[in-house]
This record gives sequence, structure tokens and C-alpha cells, in this order.
Amino acid sequence: MANAFRERFNYLVPSLSDSKSFFRKILFADIDVTILTSPIKIDEIESNSSILSFGSPGYNIASKYIEEDDSSTVQFENDNSEIGISNLPKMNDSQIGFIQRLNINRDNNQRSLFYTAGLTEQGTIGAAFYLLTNWKKLRKKYKDEDSFVIVLRFPSRNIGEFTIDLERKIE
Repeated sequence: MANAFRERFNYLVPSLSDSKSFFRKILFADIDVTILTSPIKIDEIESNSSILSFGSPGYNIASKYIEEDDSSTVQFENDNSEIGISNLPKMNDSQIGFIQRLNINRDNNQRSLFYTAGLTEQGTIGAAFYLLTNWKKLRKKYKDEDSFVIVLRFPSRNIGEFTIDLERKIE
């Protein structure tokens, strides 16, 4: 999924991509996407750039870092067997995954912390796939400044088959 995100933010120069010359392979990059494995310690996490974290804190220290932010509403609980979202009952259904985006503006540094995870690999991959394929719609709805959380349910192995259990702006 990480490579899919990197590819999503690169695009071919439209007028040249139809060409038969070597220019057809020229790409523009909207942003620089660097894929890193989870660091060992929280203080190794980049503090000035946006982050997209996959998986629970049991597998990814960046997820723990995002959960510990004051504005986070999502947290894994009970040894990563439940997902807690502020003001809702705990969720322990293996079919769910979530996306949380925190828009952070501290010390004149604005960045987004994206967190996609589920209780199973399917929930994590499904949530990441939903974010990837629906980013334009989500960006239009929440702009660049709103934080949000979305809980998705994946009733089958097909991650394109889902329902939205919860979607809300984080205040």
C-alpha cells in the first residue's frame, strides 16, 4: 500500500505521455513521498513533515506517536484487541478498519498525521485502500485544515466491498 501512495502522488505529463519518444516517461511529483519502516523510538519520528502510518501501535511506533497526540480520538486498547474512539463503545469486530487524519499546526508548522489501521490486516489494508482511492473526495469535503475519522467495515476479503460505519469531523 505504501508504494501505491507514492505512485498516486506522481503523474505523467499529459501532453507527453501520448508521445512515442523518451519524454513519455517524464513524471511530475506533487509531493516527495518517502517510505520508511517503523522507527524503534518515538524521538526518531520526523517532526516537521506529514506522516501516513499503517497498522496498530503493536507494529508501528508512528501509530503510537499519533495516538498520543492530544487531538487524537482513536486508540487501540486491551492489548490491541479493541479500537476505542472518543465517546463511542469499544469496537472489537475483526471486519473494521479506520482512517484518522489529524491536522496539526504547531510553531508555524502545519502537517497532517494520517493513521490507517484495523484489528486485522484486512482492516488496515482496506482502510489504506479507501484513503488512497477516495482522497480527492475526502480532501474536497474536509479541505486541508479539518481533522476527521472514518470507520469502515469490510465484510469480505474484497477490500473494494465496504460500508462506512462512522464518519465525522474531529473538533
